[in-house]
Amino acid sequence: LEFRRVLFRSTKSQTPLSLELIRPVRETVANLPSTRYYGSKRKLLLWIYDNIRTLEFDTVLDALGGTASVSLMFKAMRKTVTYHDGFRFNIDVANTVLSNKPAMDRDTVLQFISRVTPQSGVVSNVFQGIYYTDKENAWIDGFISSLQQTELDRPQRSLLRYLLYQACLKKRPFNLFHRSNLH
Repeated sequence: LEFRRVLFRSTKSQTPLSLELIRPVRETVANLPSTRYYGSKRKLLLWIYDNIRTLEFDTVLDALGGTASVSLMFKAMRKTVTYHDGFRFNIDVANTVLSNKPAMDRDTVLQFISRVTPQSGVVSNVFQGIYYTDKENAWIDGFISSLQQTELDRPQRSLLRYLLYQACLKKRPFNLFHRSNLH
């Protein structure tokens, strides 16, 4: 079943401001993005949901937010979520997946990526021959340099870094960064 919630401008007005699709929480949780992140609570979300769904509360603090899976579940439950994590990587993930609207459209992202010029930098110099090829390392360095030189707001930077993280994770077999297996 799908339900729609109608939002009104005021309690006196009967003119709808917008329609919002309401999906069952279990369906939403089942369709959350894969994390490929050691320690993620993604696989425990339905268990957590089954154990808290009858509690009455409106706000949640996800103090050790990690991949934001738990925050996404609470958001699906229509709770107000405050996310926190100490790692920039996780904050970028949360800023991207918890956002109500994309920070950039696909064409803008593709334009940014098309302007990336490979160059030598930290990744090329420190991680040569370990995780990625020399060409890939130079592209990552060029991406970071472009990110630093382009005027972007925080959500846009988070989205672009998130896309880089996802691409890097996808490229590594089984997300194995604890050993080099370049070839």
